[in-house]
Parts: sequence; structure tokens; C-alpha cells
Amino acid sequence: MPPRSWQQIESGVLQRVRLLEHILDDVYGEQKLLAANLLPPALVQGHPGYLRPMHGVRMAGGRRLHIAAFDLARDPSGAWWVLAQRTQAPSGPGYLLENRLIISRLFPEAFSELKVQRLAATYRGLLESLKAQCPAGDGDPRIVLLTPGPYNETYFEHAYLARYRA
Repeated sequence: MPPRSWQQIESGVLQRVRLLEHILDDVYGEQKLLAANLLPPALVQGHPGYLRPMHGVRMAGGRRLHIAAFDLARDPSGAWWVLAQRTQAPSGPGYLLENRLIISRLFPEAFSELKVQRLAATYRGLLESLKAQCPAGDGDPRIVLLTPGPYNETYFEHAYLARYRA
């Protein structure tokens, strides 16, 4: 993919992440979107994932959304579209990482020639973002990845990411 195409996708995805972050801030803060019926209050407050005890809680570091997954597709004209996004428990980063590591070992020359962007910085950024949420004064916080367990379809990914060191 040419860098210019990726820059356009990145710009759009980052814009959507900022929008989602603002929505989360509002839903757990002033709730202007709910008051104006731009988001149905019953839909938000009745959702099992809505955490009522978190209403009014300010996040250390100011960020609520740490990871998001986007499904992209290309139309016949070559334009890229975001088909869906997941923020609750996006799956894929662990599989992406493992796939990258395997391909780089099996085809090192091709991998190098294609100038594939490395992923370690992404994982370091995620960890740094999570560390920023920890209370001040905790110099070496312990960050855990919770999983429903070995019978969950993404358990391999959870275990893999929990052990990964960028």
C-alpha cells in the first residue's frame, strides 16, 4: 500500500478515535448528547457495558479509549471505507503480531525489501498509555490483561499479548 493511501486511512481512523473518545467523555461526564437526544439515554444507560459507577469519574491521563479495531474495505473505485469499529474488546492485535513475527522469520529478505512498518512501537504506545492511567507515584505499575478464560475464542490472543514484551 502506498504511504499516501495509508496516511489518508490513518487520518480518518484517528479522527474517528477522537470522536469516540469525545462520546465516551460525554457519556461518562456531562451527558449533553443524551440530554439533546443525540444518543438515546435508554440505549446508553440500559446497555450492559455501561458502567454507572464510572459516571463522573475523571480518568488519569485523560484517556478512556486505549485500543480500537476498524474493519476497512476498498470499493471498486479504489476508495477506502470504514465498515465497522470495535472498542469494547477488539480482537486482532495479538494475531497481527504473531503473523508479522512468523512472516519476518520465514521470508526475511522479502519482509525487509517491502519496508513493512514495525509493530513494537504500537505495543509500547499502548503500554505507555495504560501506565499514564495509573495513580501518580506508582513508578512501576503492574498492568494486567483480563480474559474470560481458555474457552473464549480469543484466549490465545489474550495469553499471547499478556506475555509479549515490546
